[in-house]
Amino acid sequence: MFLTLQASHSRSAAISTRDGVGSVRFDVLITGKHLHINSQTVLAGGIGISNGRVRALIGEEDLGHYMSAAKRVIDAGENPVLPGIVDGHVHVRDPGQTHKEDFATATRAAAVGGVTTILTQPNTSPEVIDENTFHAVREIGERRAIVDFGIQARLDPNRPKASIYLAANGIASFELSTNQLEPGGLIAALALSTKLKPSLGCYCEDRALVEYAAEDAAASRLADAPAFLRSLPAEVEVGAAAHLYYMARYFGTRLTYRQVSSAATLAFLRWARAAAAGPSFAIEVNPHHLLLTADDFLRLGAVAKVKPPLRSKSDTVALWVALAAGVVDLVGTDHAPHSVDEKACGVQKAPPGFPGLETMLPVLLTGVAEGRIDLSRLIQAACEFPARWFGLYPRKGSLQLGADADLVIVAPERQVLIQPAELQTKAKSSPFKDITLYGQCLLTMVRGTVVFDDGRIQVAEGHGMFVAAEFE
Repeated sequence: MFLTLQASHSRSAAISTRDGVGSVRFDVLITGKHLHINSQTVLAGGIGISNGRVRALIGEEDLGHYMSAAKRVIDAGENPVLPGIVDGHVHVRDPGQTHKEDFATATRAAAVGGVTTILTQPNTSPEVIDENTFHAVREIGERRAIVDFGIQARLDPNRPKASIYLAANGIASFELSTNQLEPGGLIAALALSTKLKPSLGCYCEDRALVEYAAEDAAASRLADAPAFLRSLPAEVEVGAAAHLYYMARYFGTRLTYRQVSSAATLAFLRWARAAAAGPSFAIEVNPHHLLLTADDFLRLGAVAKVKPPLRSKSDTVALWVALAAGVVDLVGTDHAPHSVDEKACGVQKAPPGFPGLETMLPVLLTGVAEGRIDLSRLIQAACEFPARWFGLYPRKGSLQLGADADLVIVAPERQVLIQPAELQTKAKSSPFKDITLYGQCLLTMVRGTVVFDDGRIQVAEGHGMFVAAEFE
């Protein structure tokens, strides 16, 4: 079977079942036995690409007729071809903190990790909070990125006109941390967000309990690492998540629960989702909370310091189960790089966070290899759902007709030993150091152009484009 797109820019394009061979021309033809068009469709055959978009899906029985129609043929063989990953949680650090990371190094890391679209977090210097800061970040990204990017902004309830402008100009989400706002500020933020289409991404910590737990940890005379864990117990997360849910339920705010790390929070959100008349929300987890535990933090110290902290083994099991069941909606890296020197100053002083763009796909493919999830759920949680939720679908998130030709070819059974010194990110420290994971990215393509292949970056800075979010 051969499908060809008749109206490439239409979301509901007309499709015919056969064209004459002579009228078909492709810039690239991807062939293989396992072409994952989306989470539900696997094709043996080919994907025809022209002008950066998917133009044809060709069944294996007809593939021979169209091999000569392509300028270049890339054969994946038995290796799965997946839609490019959409990472909805990336701290690029550019502008203002480029000693940690910048658009060039972050997007190089993304390309190596099979991530074809990143959504940048707003806590740069200055923060992305208004028209000027938005355009400053967009300009840097368009000049230096090698994969595509969207922008997320800080929601400022005291500047509603700025937020309205950002929403109208393609912001993928607004962001806030519940422990940084007074109760009145949170109410104002929720009320404003309800009038805007992008979701409100929330990092959940109960401010009063965090302050009390920090004092308790300081008085405990524990060593720095155990004291850090004691200062941020799971209760600060689930308490804030529950409080936020009821407030969002009042306003009808669309939420993204960022960085959910505990079984207790999952249990509450599972109940909340089943409750009548609740707000629409998505649940994000991070790869490090799927793989690493508090024992790793106690062993590694500052290198593995992150917020929320690494939890118990039972929490990691609960996250995997929830991801497999579809309770968890999306996986985002929370790629949060810091310099080696910053991480070397001990648990108490080191900033939280570490790089994740190059390790997310291997973590998830390790989950596939171990039978925790299947490739369908990987594609749903790392490609399709993030693209839908953040307003990038159908352009991103799948390889359906008319979509951007963003894809990754992986060797799912190949083992990869993580060595931080070999990572593309500036942050040459990682809690995944010396861990062997399954799944290697062999080739990454963004809008029909190979950006990573044969172990090397293949394009110059500036190939990446800003992708504006569009919501129904």
